[in-house]
Amino acid sequence: MLKPKKNITKKEIQKDPLLETIDQFQAKVEKNKRLYTNIVLGAIAFVVLLSFLVRNNHINNNEADTSLGIALISIDKGDYTTASFQLENIINDFESTTSAHLASFYLAKIKFNNNEMDLAQKYIETYLGSKSNEIMHEASSKLLADIHFRKNNL
Repeated sequence: MLKPKKNITKKEIQKDPLLETIDQFQAKVEKNKRLYTNIVLGAIAFVVLLSFLVRNNHINNNEADTSLGIALISIDKGDYTTASFQLENIINDFESTTSAHLASFYLAKIKFNNNEMDLAQKYIETYLGSKSNEIMHEASSKLLADIHFRKNNL
């Protein structure tokens, strides 16, 4: 059956909950407009800064990888002085990258082959102390063990 029509008074029409909520929200926004503007601008500045840092880190990783590739080509050609120079530059310029950690290993290997055991030990310990992936940990551990064996440090 049909329901009878409800009689709506003028007071009920004037007290619409949705309109009251929207009006309260608008009043709060107008009252705290400066605070909300500062929050939004701070968030935008944070996003811009974060994107800049990520981009800069990506560029550094690419440059370090390229330099490491050039150094490995020099090692393959037998030009150990150029390779040592390149590897030292990678370690100094890009010290927190994976390529710098690998450069420490390769530089230690070159120093080991030149019988510069103290420098080789320093670079091997730097590589083992780094938080890089464990791609050369076994080889570097064997190299470090051989250095200690040659120094009669059993």
